[in-house]
Amino acid sequence: MWHTHPESYPFPSETDFLAMHKLVNAEQPSTPKHLLLILGSDPGQPLGLISGFLFSKALRGNEWVNSPRSSP
Repeated sequence: MWHTHPESYPFPSETDFLAMHKLVNAEQPSTPKHLLLILGSDPGQPLGLISGFLFSKALRGNEWVNSPRSSP
């Protein structure tokens, strides 16, 4: 899945968070962790901008909980 953003700063939109929530909370997830990479464009940065966000479930006791982590 991919789409574009009108802004140049690589930060997840509400659509991104909802899509990742759906993947992480799927009944049969394809993997325990999901990585969201966002590429941004900035004329002042020759290589552009990139942000990575890791979404996963964590087991607390007997219950799975969401555990997003960010590393811009």
